[in-house]
Parts: sequence; structure tokens; C-alpha cells
Amino acid sequence: MGIKWNILLFFILGQVLPATAQSFQLDPSFQPFFDIRTQNSPYLGSMVELPSGNIIFAGSFDITNSGVFYRNVGSTTRTGSPNYNFSSNGGGGVVDFYNDSILINGDYGSYGLKDTNGNVWNVNWRLNYLKTVKCRTGGFYMYQDGSALYGNSGGRNGQACDIINPPDTFPGRHIVKVNPQGLWDSTFIGIANFAPRGFLPYDSNRLLVYGQPFQLTHYNGVQVDGLFRIYLDGTLDTTFSSPMSTVVASNFFNPQLVESNGKFF
Repeated sequence: MGIKWNILLFFILGQVLPATAQSFQLDPSFQPFFDIRTQNSPYLGSMVELPSGNIIFAGSFDITNSGVFYRNVGSTTRTGSPNYNFSSNGGGGVVDFYNDSILINGDYGSYGLKDTNGNVWNVNWRLNYLKTVKCRTGGFYMYQDGSALYGNSGGRNGQACDIINPPDTFPGRHIVKVNPQGLWDSTFIGIANFAPRGFLPYDSNRLLVYGQPFQLTHYNGVQVDGLFRIYLDGTLDTTFSSPMSTVVASNFFNPQLVESNGKFF
């Protein structure tokens, strides 16, 4: 599996741990071929480095330079020069791994699968998932077999939008699992009272799920205060107790970087 870069986390660690941090130096061999700073509110949301060494980045920007055009998603080589094999054809905001040859890319509410050259992969999957998780929001988690978890909200009075699994429609859930075809997978047993903001792999069998403490208060009837740990089938891990409370109810937070000893930021 390739490498996912998290610039924000790197910045935070560099600020809060100066006494113990390793000394870093700028690598002058990396020279990006573009500069987006003159654009209106540009940003780079995420980056991944492929096993080939090529880097794919996503956000909000327009790049026209050196014979390439990238809108919201683009690619460079390991030295920062254009990756001429990459085609920018939509998406943006976030890019992450499905596996080493397929990526998931899009904004924070609508995703699609692409190959590592930027070409759309499995159009039917996207069409199915757009119905199944009609009010998708927040992050996602991809299982090894191609199934995935999504947050699902947007309904009236805080209710989750219905699940459409052709030809049937089911009552909505705030956490929806789709199978490798993008259709509802009823084997996931977890029910949350509000849509989470994201999922973070904790180990090979468990995930951290997080959201605002005053909204995402219960999971499977148990009080979780915006942060809880589940097994991959949706069972709540009752050995974990959230440190969050209504003190941080008006704030967002993202757990990051699970270490080998199980601790995380």
C-alpha cells in the first residue's frame, strides 16, 4: 500500500512537540511545477504517494502549465514535475486509497473510484452508491473486499435519508455499509443517532468513529459522546470510553495517527 500524507498533522506535531521532534530540512530535489497561491481561495486537501513514486493531490485549484490541465485533482512525479500519464477529469477535495491500483476521489459528500492515471473506474459502483447513501457526508472507510462505510445524514428533523437498494427502499441509517457493487450491505449492525464525520482504522479489526459530541451521542443505544470504537461488523467495542464531553460540543476534532501501542492523537 502506498503512503497517505497528512500535512496538517505534521504541522501540529511540529508545533506542539518541539523539544522531542526530529530536525527536518527542506528537500530541494522536490520542485513543484505549479503555484496556486494567486488563485481565489485555493487549497490542497490531501495527497497520496503511489508505489511508483508518483504523487496524486486533491483540493480546489486550476493548474495550466507545462502542457497539462488539472482541476481539483492532479499528479506529479517524486521530483515535482508533471505526471503526463495522469488525466484530471473531475473530483477534488480528497483522494485516498482503495488499493494500490484504484483510488477513491471526490469532495466530502460525493465519491468515485479512479485508476492511478485518473480514469473513472466502475461507473456502476458510483451510480449505486449515490442512491444507497443518498445523503452522504463526512469521511469513509474502505474494506479490503471493496465494500465501504459512509456517514448518511441530510434528512428532515435530523433523520437519515432512506436507503435505496433497487428495487426496494429501506429506512435510513446514519452509518451505511455498501457492498463491492455499491448497494446496501445489511450485515453491518451498527446504528448511530447522528451521522459521523469520519472513520479511522485503529487496528486490523477495529475502527475509530468520530463526530460532534453533542450530536453523535449514542451508538447501538450506548452513550458514546462523539468518539467510539467498533469492530468491522459494526459491533461496539465496549472496552473503549470516549474522553470527549459537552465541553467540546461546539468544536470539531479528528483523531489521527494510531501508533503501534494503540495510542492516538
